[in-house]
Amino acid sequence: MRLVQSDYTDHVRSTCYVKRDWGKLYRAAVLESDRSKVLERIEHAEGAIVERSRSLSKPPAHNGKEQEAIAQALRILSLQRQAR
Repeated sequence: MRLVQSDYTDHVRSTCYVKRDWGKLYRAAVLESDRSKVLERIEHAEGAIVERSRSLSKPPAHNGKEQEAIAQALRILSLQRQAR
């Protein structure tokens, strides 16, 4: 039983982190000036964005503006990846 509680707590913490920080990771990727770090930053940001998008797809989902921001962020990261 304790393990289940721990797993749940870790999931909640992870979800809160992703909700709060996908924007920070996105900005870090877009603003990274060191070309050797750009791909890693993009991958971290995309992972956080996808995780957040999945959590928004579960009911109740009343975050249209955030979903639009996520879609736009993914498009920009894709363009940035292609420009490498």
